[in-house]
Amino acid sequence: MALDARTDRVLPNGWCTLPPAQTCGKGNACLTCDLFVTDRRYLDVHHQELEGLEQLIDRRQDAHRQRTGSPMSESHVWLSLRRREHGALVSLIDALEHPAPDARPIVTGAVSIRADHDRAGGATR
Repeated sequence: MALDARTDRVLPNGWCTLPPAQTCGKGNACLTCDLFVTDRRYLDVHHQELEGLEQLIDRRQDAHRQRTGSPMSESHVWLSLRRREHGALVSLIDALEHPAPDARPIVTGAVSIRADHDRAGGATR
């Protein structure tokens, strides 16, 4: 399937491969969805996402500490979900920066990505 032709599923950081007849129940959790694909064209976006996520985590932890007097527990629901996103982004960036030689889809945790495989133009899954 040519992902570039699927404009209804193009995301700011990759593509959603969910079939058009189905609806997404994940909301905005694309990074941890196994239907999300991306490639090296979005590497700068992913680096920006990682930086923004790290800043968000720091701000929320500071706010929690100021409000409660203690640090946010690693088992806190919000923090555990952000840590999961952080891990997905780190794995995704690493896989994009060090693509597999066979250029098949790389699955890191729950994140499916395709390394820089489409030099001739047009990503596929």
